[in-house]
Amino acid sequence: MKQNVIRQGDLAFIPMEPSNAEWVKRRYKEDPKQYGFRENGIIQEGEATGHHHKIKNPALARLFRPQYQNATIITGRQPVEVEHDVANNDPEYIAQQKHGDVTLDPDTVYEVKVARELAPGDQQTYHRVVD
Repeated sequence: MKQNVIRQGDLAFIPMEPSNAEWVKRRYKEDPKQYGFRENGIIQEGEATGHHHKIKNPALARLFRPQYQNATIITGRQPVEVEHDVANNDPEYIAQQKHGDVTLDPDTVYEVKVARELAPGDQQTYHRVVD
């Protein structure tokens, strides 16, 4: 069964094919620190606004963020909620900036990619979307 990509602002949560997912689970279990295991659940920190995308209950999933690579989330037996936490407490700012929470399926391995766009005035250079 093909699973859908889940989007939250500048992030895309892309389910891995089962054969790749099993390989990732085995490799990351061998040496979690080598693969950037993160206990705090923070998937991506906002460069411009101080917000972050975070797993609400980090005990329900394993988050890996190897240096210079995309993050990987391995969910357990329960669905996993991902929130977009805004650092600025101004209600008007929050209403403009906050992305809705998303739910990741259980027993799934996700690759997390950050959106990229063409640089203004340059149709050959891509840069990360700053959220």
